[in-house]
Formats: sequence, C-alpha cells, structure tokens
Amino acid sequence: MYGQWFIFLCFTLISATAEGRDLPRKVYRKDGDLIIGGLVPLHNFNDTTERCSEARDIGALRLVEAIVFAISSAELSELNGLTLGYEIYDTCSSTSETLWNSLAFIPPVREKNNVIGVVGPQRSSSSIQATKLLGLYEVPVVSYLSTSDELSKSGKYPYFLRTVPPDTFQINVIVDILTMRNWTYVAFIYSDDSYGQNAWSEFLEQTESLDICVGYSYGIPMTTTGDAYDRALTNLMKERTDSLLSVVILFIHFEMASNLFSSAFEQGIYREFIWIGSDAWGNYGAYPVINAEEVALGAFTITPKSYSLPSFDGYFRDMSLTSSNPWLGDFTEEVEACKVNADNCGNDDERPHFESMIVEAVHAYIHAIEEMVEEICTGPMSSDDCATKIIEGRTRFKDALMDVSVDNSGNGLLEFTENGDAVGRYDIRQLQLVDNDYKFLVIGNWSQGSISMELGEYYLRENADETRYNEGIPKSICNDPCGAREIEIPKGCCWSCVSCETGQIANGSECVNCYDPDNDSYQWPDEQGIVCVPLPLLGIIDTPESLIVIGISLLMIVLEITVAVLYIKNRDAKLIRASSRELCYIILFGVFLTLLCAVTYAIPSSFFSCVFVRFVPYIALSLTFIPVATMTVRLHRIFQAGKRSTKRPKFISPVSQITLSLGLTMIPLIWGSVWVVLDPPHVIREKAVMGKGVQYLDAYCRASYPQLLGNLLWHFLTVSVCCYFAVETRNLPANYNQSRFIAFTSFCTLVVFIAFTPAYFLTSDSRARELYSSLGALLQSAVVLILLFVIKLYAVYFVNEEKQVVIPTTQAQPSNDVVREARKSEIEILM
Repeated sequence: MYGQWFIFLCFTLISATAEGRDLPRKVYRKDGDLIIGGLVPLHNFNDTTERCSEARDIGALRLVEAIVFAISSAELSELNGLTLGYEIYDTCSSTSETLWNSLAFIPPVREKNNVIGVVGPQRSSSSIQATKLLGLYEVPVVSYLSTSDELSKSGKYPYFLRTVPPDTFQINVIVDILTMRNWTYVAFIYSDDSYGQNAWSEFLEQTESLDICVGYSYGIPMTTTGDAYDRALTNLMKERTDSLLSVVILFIHFEMASNLFSSAFEQGIYREFIWIGSDAWGNYGAYPVINAEEVALGAFTITPKSYSLPSFDGYFRDMSLTSSNPWLGDFTEEVEACKVNADNCGNDDERPHFESMIVEAVHAYIHAIEEMVEEICTGPMSSDDCATKIIEGRTRFKDALMDVSVDNSGNGLLEFTENGDAVGRYDIRQLQLVDNDYKFLVIGNWSQGSISMELGEYYLRENADETRYNEGIPKSICNDPCGAREIEIPKGCCWSCVSCETGQIANGSECVNCYDPDNDSYQWPDEQGIVCVPLPLLGIIDTPESLIVIGISLLMIVLEITVAVLYIKNRDAKLIRASSRELCYIILFGVFLTLLCAVTYAIPSSFFSCVFVRFVPYIALSLTFIPVATMTVRLHRIFQAGKRSTKRPKFISPVSQITLSLGLTMIPLIWGSVWVVLDPPHVIREKAVMGKGVQYLDAYCRASYPQLLGNLLWHFLTVSVCCYFAVETRNLPANYNQSRFIAFTSFCTLVVFIAFTPAYFLTSDSRARELYSSLGALLQSAVVLILLFVIKLYAVYFVNEEKQVVIPTTQAQPSNDVVREARKSEIEILM
C-alpha cells in the first residue's frame, strides 16, 4: 500500500512540476515549535486555465484570520513553554490545488518535521485527497466544513476529524422538514462526486420506509456546461406539470447552485419551486443566488450551527493593512469598507459564522497538545525536545485529539465520535424578502434528532393553481388522493387517477361493478361513490308514462264496468236481446281482462305478474275477438244459407256460439301452458336511468318469444277472420245486425295490431315494450267498447223504441219489403 502511495506521490510531484507550479506556493506563516497547518479557499478556480482566479468575498479572508486569531489568542500556559505557529495555504476551491498544497505538510519536503495537524480543507472532495496523503504520515486533518459521509469511515480515513456534522445528519434534517410539511414527492439534484453521491444514497436509505418519493433525480457532473443545468430545469418543469411537485433538494456545491439559479432566471423559471439546499451552498448566504433572488425566494438551507465571536469581529476589524497576510491585497477594498462600517465585515447573520468552527478546530489541537505535554513532556525538557516527542508520538496524539472535549458558549460541548465526527447541530435558514431586501434568516434549528421550525414564508407565483396549496402551504406530492370513484394507476413511485366507469366503485387498485346481473348483483354506487347500495325498485310514481297509462286504464275499467252494468241492466231491451247478448257478455269480460293487462304492464313486474301476462293478455284477446269473429261468421252463414234454402243453418244458436267461442279460447291457454313448462316465467331486473341521473332497478318479465309469436299469429288470424267476413257481409243492409260496427271494430283492431307490433319488436327498452303493450290494449278495448257497446247503449237510452226496427230471422233471407222498411229505420237488428 505504501509503495502505491509513494508512486502516487511521485506522479503528483512530477505532474505539478510539468504544469509549471512552483514550490513553495504563497503561504501565510508564523514559526513555532509546533505548526498547525491551514487549507482554506480564498480564491475561485478557473477550470479552463486550471489556475486560481478571482478572489472570493471577505468571508474567505475571515476564515484565514480565524486560524491566526485562535492561535494567537489561545492560553498556552499549559504547554510547558511550547510555541505554536501556523502555515496557511490557499486551496482555490480546487481538489488539485488542495492536494498540491498538502504536500507542503509532509515530512519529506519540510526542513523541520513539526506540523502537528492541519485545519481544513473546506470541501469534502478536497478533504478526501488531503487526508489520504497526510494520513500516510499520521498528520491529523480537522475540517471545519467537510460533511461527506465518506469521511466517516474511520478505517479508511483514520486521521480525519471534523467540527461539523456529517451529511447523514443533514439528510435527517431534510427528511424531518419534508415530514413536518407533508411533502412526499420531491426532486433530488446532487453533485456527481462523493459529497453528492453519498447524500443521495443516504436520502434513499432514510426515505425507504417513509412515504417520501423522488420523482426526479439528477447528478450534475463536476465538469459540466450550461446544458446540464438547462436539462435539469427542463425535466423539473416537466415533472411539475405532470404532478404536484414543488420541493427540489439541491445537494450541490455553491458554484453549481449559482449556475443553476442563473440558468433558471434566464428561462423565467422563478417562484416555481421550493428549494432545500445543503450546506455546500447554503453556507454562503445569498452569494449563490445573486441576481437570481426571485428564482430562489423562499428557499431553505441547512447550515451547521455556528456562533458569532465578538472578540474575533473586533480583531478582524482592527486588522492592519500591513499584515503579513499575503492575500490581504486581494481584499483591500473589502477590508477598508469593513473598517468604515462593521456591517461590511462579513459577520452578518445571513450566513453561518464558520470562523467559530475553525476556532474550535484549533482549540481541539491545543487541548490535545496540552494532554500530550502533560503526559510525555515531564521533567526538565526544552520546548524543542518536547515538540519532537509529541511529533514522534503521532499515534498517541491522534488518540488524545479524539478524546478532546471543548466547551464553548455558542455551540455547547464539542466532542468527537469514534468516527471523528461532531454531533449534529444545524440552523435552518430561509431566503425571505424583508423591506425589499433578500435575506437568509434563521427560522429553525435541529439538534440530535429534534427539530424546531417556524412556518416560514412561501413565495410561489401569485397566480399559482390553488390546488397546489394546502392551508397556505404549497403541496409537494405526486398527486392529490384519488376520488371516491377513482383508482390509482402506479407510475413509478407516483400514480395517476383513472375514473371508474358508470356503475363501478373503486376497490383498491381495481374498479368493481355494482351492477352485475350475471352474479345477481343489482346494486349501484351511493351518492359519494364509495359503496354499492341496492337499487331502489322502480315504482309507479317514478315514471310519468306509467301513471298516465294506469290512470287511463282505471278510467277505462270504470267505463267498462259501467257499460257492463248498463248492458246487463237493459238485457231485456229489444235491441240488446237481439244482439247475441251471451257473446257480448264474453266480449265484455275479455275487454275487462285486457284492461287489467294494461295495468299489469305498467306496474313493476313480479313472478306472479309474469305468470299473469304469459296467459291472460292472449286469453283476453281471444275472449274479445273470437266472439266477434263468431258473430261475423254467423251472419255470413245465415245469408249464404238464405240464398240456397229456407232451412236454418246449424250451430247458430247461442249455446253453440258460446261453446265455439270458449272452445277456441282454449287454444292460447293450451299454447301458453306448454311454453310455461318449456320456458318458465322469469323476472328480469334491469337498471333504469330516470330524470336528473337517478338510478332505479326496473323489473320486467322476460318474453318467451316462441309463445309470443304463436299468440300474435293466433290473434292476427282471429282479427283477419273478422276482417274477411266483414268484407263478405258488406252487401248486407246498412248496419244489418251491427255488421258495419263489427267491420269498423275489426279493421281498427288490425290497424292497432300493425302499428304496435313492429314498434314492440324494434325497441330494446323494456319500459317502451311494456308501454306499447299497454297502449295497444287500451286502444283495442276502447275500439270494442265504443263501437260494439256504447253506440248500442246510446240507442237504448236516446232512440225511441218505435224507431228501432228488429228484423225477425226466419229460415230464409228476409223479404225485400222488410229490408226496405229496415233501411228507413235508424237501427236494424236481425233476431
């Protein structure tokens, strides 16, 4: 392993020399028996020229001076005369520069091996390289801001410690914020290095058991162009359109954050997201969002808890411009502005006071040195010999450093875990607009698993969709919960809502039919669409047409009964006695049954009503029209026989006519009985939609089409016989034995039959079929009652009996004199 590191070191030295770097670099130094090194970024790095570029803000200078301040102001009485010096280098925010400058601390390149430890670097990637190199020589590295979880691997980085918590705790804070605000669908953008990758892995691990889902994630390469930022923003906007995502976690470095916000500003993407930033860019306050404040307004940042040092603030402000600090000239304007106004000294509350963490790191070294002095520098010994012994006992020094416990007034007790980490303590800041000024203000804190946070301010667009808010707090969820009649269709860790079809309810991830006749389920979703409830049976009052039909039917029944009563009451009247009154009684009974059928068609069906309509309508029609046919046939036979002889035809007596009529009526009865056995009556339940979308269960009788066709053919044959013989008797005297009215009745019935039969078979609506059946029955009954009975009763009550000529029936055709006399009468009857 050491051979590999030696080759790596030689390669690094050769590469650095080939690039034209000069050793040593610019350094801020003070000699001492023991030296505490410093690696601090004072300048930015130009990836194109691969050189340090412009200076950073005055905050970077404060970090350098914090090391100087901590050493120069420390109480060193316990060091047995040892003096402490410092040696600080500029890392330029670059891993390569950090590694290059770290070479200055290793024993092979130093005149005197007296570097006890190093404070810094700032970035995790830089700390990884530095501690790998310095760890070979057992030189501890105590970082004040490197947070990558990678560095918590004490077996891999045994000489690395830090005064800042690892990213694991940052992820804890972020997850607690998401949980507190019920933000369950987020985007995660991270830097494609150990800092971002470890955070991304930790986030996935912590949210695996929680109801938090990542809708979009992207790792920004360390060396990237503007296309990567544009691509990330495009995908974010697409995800926001497809969901209710609002929260974007940015675990990236401050340069990346600055580029991302600038790109968003150029695209007009502002106040669209709630950004939650890690300390890598949150530590710099508003610096990463300069000129793009409207994009980041409302953003949260997680920063390690720090505290202000008034004594350091005074030291920094009073710092002489002639200081030996080699970089002071790069910050001349800022330092002069600081001397004029303390507000310009970079110690505002908008960003963390990281100088306090540097001071803690230096104090940790001093406490460990004190312990080593007490342990090994006993008896008379020069400071130089004591320093040598401490350097030679680096392994023991590292253990002493791990055991340090530093109490400070700002952050409480500083102790290192077995991995060299500090405990988790964070401030939660938010970028707010205060008096037309953009400021990162502390709105909460997090300490070892306990979070305290104010509601904060939210600055999404004023015209944002209200559905994206929940009691004033923006939502960040995949989608609103699906409605009562919607099911969730998974789309990755998100979902879309699909409405169930009419008559279905949502049952988990599938739609279930409430109305399923095949499984005897006659239900329908309730008003909320949550559960299936039995469909109410369609009542008479629910269908206006049924009410009308029933009303007309009842009136017709009353009329029919009235006619029957009057007919029976006047049965001995000459006109009624001469009109085959026995057959008329059968016809009246048939009409009554037909009217009952019209009512039965209009009411909800049951098993008994289905049995009723399988028999009664066709028996009723037979009882109505077979006697009418018998009348017409009887007339025809009488007059045909009169042409041949004076002998009276057979089977024209009332008994014969009644027997024949009732006998023929048995045909539909027998036909119906056969089909009731072959195809039993059955009630069919069917959903019906009434006015205003109200659902009912309509019950109707299943038609036996063979039986129906047979009965219709029989009925058609009967009416056709009536029509045929009505035509054959057309030459009889005017209304001879009511022949004209029988003809009208037959032809009107045939018209009704032809009109309603096709309509019945062409519709699939059971209610319409029943309505056609009812109307047909009513029309047939009305035709028969009016033409065969009402007119006759009218003659009985309103025509003088003297004018009623009744023609006696003889064995032969009536004489011409009788016929001529009959034609003068208003009504002519054949007895």
